[in-house]
Amino acid sequence: MSRRKIVLYVYGPYSGDVDRNIEMARETAGWLWQQGFTAYCPHLNTAHFDRDFGLDYEDFMAGDCEFIRRCDALVPSTNDREKMIRSRGSMREEELAKLDGILVFRTKEEVLKYDWR
Repeated sequence: MSRRKIVLYVYGPYSGDVDRNIEMARETAGWLWQQGFTAYCPHLNTAHFDRDFGLDYEDFMAGDCEFIRRCDALVPSTNDREKMIRSRGSMREEELAKLDGILVFRTKEEVLKYDWR
């Protein structure tokens, strides 16, 4: 299977240091594209929509859940597991993926080791 046909959802913290969290997710998505995968990064898709358009947390989560259901796997924006655990949105996304039988990686590097056949 061509890697480009594999769609990976970059999940990770958004709230808190929003600009730094967006940048971490962007870096991960860019790296995945460089590796030949297709990456979807919700942090970039809706960056600052809360501030600019008045959308709230649950609006984002509902939309993100729809994208997750259409992806092949989730890849964390950071390898810092503690940071991921502290993010309630990240944990909700991870739980949804697991319930739907979608693969969840703990690090971006694991993506390269997985047998995609």
